[in-house]
Amino acid sequence: MKAKGPLYILPWRCTFACDYSCVHCTSAGKTAFQNEMDTADAMRIVDQAYEFGASFFGITGGEALLRKDLFDVIAYARKIGMNASIITDGRLLDVKAIENIIRNEVRVSISIDGGEKTNDLIRGKGAYAASVSAIERLSRENLLNCLVYTLANVNESVTNLNEEDFTEVLDLAEKYGARWVIYHGMIPYGSDEPNRKACPSAAQSCRLGYLRTGIRVANG
Repeated sequence: MKAKGPLYILPWRCTFACDYSCVHCTSAGKTAFQNEMDTADAMRIVDQAYEFGASFFGITGGEALLRKDLFDVIAYARKIGMNASIITDGRLLDVKAIENIIRNEVRVSISIDGGEKTNDLIRGKGAYAASVSAIERLSRENLLNCLVYTLANVNESVTNLNEEDFTEVLDLAEKYGARWVIYHGMIPYGSDEPNRKACPSAAQSCRLGYLRTGIRVANG
């Protein structure tokens, strides 16, 4: 390329696969596509990101840690001079994964959608405990990046668009030194009834602005 772009991070969805069934996610319970990139093609994507001038190669999914060559691709990005980051819910951060993350100085963002009760209704039983365990470990290694909070309804009476869940995740971010909390709008992926119910309404979205302002004022 003749010129480099003013790009901080280039995100790559490394796989469609995820073994969890979050109510807001198009990858819920899905397997990998048959034609997903192999390792060589993934490394060519890294080369293109580097040539364009990106500082970070950001990796997401699905669940990124389900990709078997994930740390081969990350190691290659680091070798050519890029930083690397991943987004995960933390369940698959076993000893081997943590060792690879530390070795390659990977910045890790953790998905968490509220307090334990709400988060586990959205993401599945035990998801909150797994996420907090990952947050604690990454914080100790100074590799915790952001907390990612996807706005969603579980049903007509349960939602994470509320001050209690917002504040709990903000408190976790402060306690463990996350750079920030990203409140991620749900992207509808279908017109079926469960998808429509999971997607926050226009009225909820309008209320969200007032809720954020109130939390910001209350917390200085």
